[in-house]
Amino acid sequence: MTNSSAVALIVIALALAGCASSVRYTQRAVTSGATPLQQQVLDAAAELVGTPYCRGGSTQRCYDCSGYVQAVFAAVGVLLPRSTLQQSYAGIAISRENLSAGDLVFFQFSGTKGRSHVGIYAGDGTIYHASESRGVVRERLWETYLERAIIQFRRVLTDSR
Repeated sequence: MTNSSAVALIVIALALAGCASSVRYTQRAVTSGATPLQQQVLDAAAELVGTPYCRGGSTQRCYDCSGYVQAVFAAVGVLLPRSTLQQSYAGIAISRENLSAGDLVFFQFSGTKGRSHVGIYAGDGTIYHASESRGVVRERLWETYLERAIIQFRRVLTDSR
């Protein structure tokens, strides 16, 4: 094996190992049993995957987490406040056991006070959110850094289960 072949194999192995640490989803979320409004939210959320992150962003050019959530719900006619803190008072509090597609998930990451991040539960253990480092993504929620930071779930859709 030549040195260039060995280097190529190492690069491929490292790339594959990096992919395994955080599963990202590219297909649209389709949750069995979702109401039409829940599916509209998931479709609107998926439309924006890949949009860059920017602090204070609330346009299709770039979003922060609460700007993204507000834009997704506005696209289906549900008006939400702008900030993460304000959104954390919208709708009704629910338990993890009652979590359904379209529900909001709030987080507190270390070094922050209160609710510092929000995302949209997509069903099947995944969430849509605007990540500071990766922009708008859909990724696993359970057994990840995200699950450890969850502090609240809220339902804002009136036709949810």
